[in-house]
Amino acid sequence: MDYLDVKRDDINYRNVYGSTYPLMKNAGMAVANVFKSNFGKNRKVLVIAGPGNNGGDAICAASYLMIDNDVYLLMIKDPKTPEARRAYNEYNGISYKYDEIDDLIKKTEIIVDGILGIGISGNPREPELSIIRRINSSGKKVISIDVPSGFPYESVKPDITVTFTDLKENMNESNSGKIFIADIGIGKNIREYAGPGDLVYLKKPAFDSHKGMNGVLSIIGGSAYYGSAVISGLGAYSCGIDLVKIFTENVDIISSYYPGLIVRNIKNVDEMLKSNAFLIGPGLGTDFDDYDLLIRIISSGKPVVLDADALKIIKKEDVKCRNVIITPHKMEFKIFTSMEPSEESAVNFSEKYKITVLLKGTTDIVTDENRIMRVPGGNARMSMGGTGDLLSGMVSAFASRGVSNFRSAVMASYINKRVGEQCFKEKGYFYSITDMIDKIPSFINKNTFY
Repeated sequence: MDYLDVKRDDINYRNVYGSTYPLMKNAGMAVANVFKSNFGKNRKVLVIAGPGNNGGDAICAASYLMIDNDVYLLMIKDPKTPEARRAYNEYNGISYKYDEIDDLIKKTEIIVDGILGIGISGNPREPELSIIRRINSSGKKVISIDVPSGFPYESVKPDITVTFTDLKENMNESNSGKIFIADIGIGKNIREYAGPGDLVYLKKPAFDSHKGMNGVLSIIGGSAYYGSAVISGLGAYSCGIDLVKIFTENVDIISSYYPGLIVRNIKNVDEMLKSNAFLIGPGLGTDFDDYDLLIRIISSGKPVVLDADALKIIKKEDVKCRNVIITPHKMEFKIFTSMEPSEESAVNFSEKYKITVLLKGTTDIVTDENRIMRVPGGNARMSMGGTGDLLSGMVSAFASRGVSNFRSAVMASYINKRVGEQCFKEKGYFYSITDMIDKIPSFINKNTFY
């Protein structure tokens, strides 16, 4: 897990349960349990808490540790998050200030490090850096909470780290001591079901970015059904990418639809291949006969989304071990894979062919070689033409912005379901695909946690 994975879980847990405070309590108990199994009881313990949620975990740990030990809780600064403030308000012991740290270190046997959590950018600042150095030079036993404070920069060198849910990126025994992984209550309903937290993987564009830095997408389609390619293009644009280019035989018709779409003849291959990602299929038609072009795109190494007619033209053997996302509905899945459409089949196909699969349905299934995510929701109106084109446009847009294939598919599926639900709430059954497109920018803006 990395910082964004942790943030994603916290947001989705809060979305379901209202507060992450139960996780903080469970984290504190997990630290206390590991402490007891390794150091026993009746010890003199210094718990050092920072102002964030890592510090809140430390305060909760202090509450449990004081049952069997002499505990000194050192608060570096006042708690700054609601959960950490609640933990501090519920703490029944005495707390100490930063200027007492040297005396407290002298009188203690074991230090619990809850200064800084995962996700810091750059070397720790003062006073945290000085405290980290004091801990490392103290000669005391140290147990760190979730990650050693300062990690992966200048950090505490603990004997033990109690990390939560899963191992954090780049953690090992040389930088974290003996590692214990604790389950703090983030269940499968959070980890394997999409929520608003899944939008954290969408990076904020740089203020000084120029045209092309935030995604360039080539859509190959629209030769048989031009509207499908237009819907995909507008969906992609609504996700904040810089350039959407449609390569088609219907240049004049599509060019007249929307001025922001760049429309080129499908023979303009050199320009086509300069994009960051590709979407093949919307409105392409099954009579498309330049198979070598499709294989050239798939072999480019860049993310390629295959949808609609592409799944009827391209052979499954040609996508194996490629940088490919497929977005079939159940019938398309059966045609492309020769398997019955199901969650198990999607997982097995993804594992065998080493690609990302987004199987559309009442609950969308997104899976790659290692993970699965379920995205329930939607409504009866989402069976209308265009919703699949819209979805594939969003998937490819996120991929063009550098989001991983798996996360691109999850984000797009989640947004697609939610904007459909918003439209249904406002207009009932009688909304259109353009109503959905119009809601995408505001939904992303509201739910992006920059």
